[in-house]
Amino acid sequence: MSSNTIAQKAQITNTSVFSRLFSADKSKRRVKEIYFNPTNKAKIAAILEKQDFNALSKMEKSEHGSLLKITFTRDRSYVAFQLFDYVPYQYVKSSPMYEFTDNNAEHIYALLTGALL
Repeated sequence: MSSNTIAQKAQITNTSVFSRLFSADKSKRRVKEIYFNPTNKAKIAAILEKQDFNALSKMEKSEHGSLLKITFTRDRSYVAFQLFDYVPYQYVKSSPMYEFTDNNAEHIYALLTGALL
């Protein structure tokens, strides 16, 4: 499946599901957090938009800075990710949230975790 096909099937929303602990089918969501050097914020946002996870794996990670949150269900039938930036005293959204379901979710999860973890 090409990345263009995956991108076309993605649902992009401006709401955050990271505060919701359970998905619609009541399965518990898990969250992974990965921090990147904040000077690369624009590059990371562009990489996420293109879903070029190999390029994402080459970005400098750090202990704080731009935060990529990935939430998913145990069975990988749902995955979402969103980039956040630190503004004094809180993290704020700096990219749309990308959500995937079913086979697309499993595929995206494998690409994301393969590139980052």
